[in-house]
Amino acid sequence: MSEEAALQTEDTLTEGVQEEPTGIMDNVQDVTDTKVEPEPEPEPEEVEYILELPEDHEWREGEEEALIAYAEAHGLSNEGLQAMVDMGIEAVNAAVSDLQEAYEQRMSEWQEQVRNDPELGGANFEATLGQARKAVTSLGKEVAVVDPGSGKPVLDNQGRPTYQNDLVVALDETGAGNHPVIVRVMAQLGKLMGEGGMVHGNMGGSEKPVAQQLYSKSNMNP
Repeated sequence: MSEEAALQTEDTLTEGVQEEPTGIMDNVQDVTDTKVEPEPEPEPEEVEYILELPEDHEWREGEEEALIAYAEAHGLSNEGLQAMVDMGIEAVNAAVSDLQEAYEQRMSEWQEQVRNDPELGGANFEATLGQARKAVTSLGKEVAVVDPGSGKPVLDNQGRPTYQNDLVVALDETGAGNHPVIVRVMAQLGKLMGEGGMVHGNMGGSEKPVAQQLYSKSNMNP
C-alpha cells in the first residue's frame, strides 16, 4: 500500500471519533448555573414560661418580665430559665450566709475584746455594763414603736403605745454596741453621771434589763 493510501485509510478510521478531553476540569460538571433553594427555617415554637420561687422569695417589680424577655430573645426553654433562676437564688443565699457569718464573727471578736480588756472586762465587766447603760438610757430618746407594714403605733396588751430608746435600737441594729470603743465611751459617760440616780427608760414595754437590750444581738450579757 502506498503512503498516500495509508493516510487515507487512517483518516477514514478516525472520522467521526471525538477526541478524548485532556484538561483536568473537562470532566467536572458545570454547576454554576444550578440554583439550590435554601430550606425554609422552621417556625420557633411558642414557649409558655412559668417560673417558681421559694416561699421566702418574692419578685421585685419587673424582674420576672425581664427574665422572660431574655429567655425569649435567646431561645431558652422554660426548664432552662427556671434552672437559671434557681442558680441565681442559690448564689444570693450563699452570699447572704457568708455576710451573716462574717458579721457574727466580728461581733464575737468584739465581745471577747471587751471581756478581756483590763479596764472594761474581768472583775470590772458588770460595772462597765452598768455605767454604759446609764449613759445610753440618758442620751437616747424615747420614741414610739411603729409597725413598718401599717405605719401605725404598736400597742401593748392594754392598748397603750409602746416606746423604745432610739440610741439602744441604733447600737443594737448596727452591732456598734459591741465595739470596745463604744463600750468604753458609754461607760466613761455613765461614770461621769455619778453613781446614784439610775435612769430608767421605757424600753418598749420589755422587762429585760437595759444592758441585755443594748447587747441583745451579741449575747454579751449572759
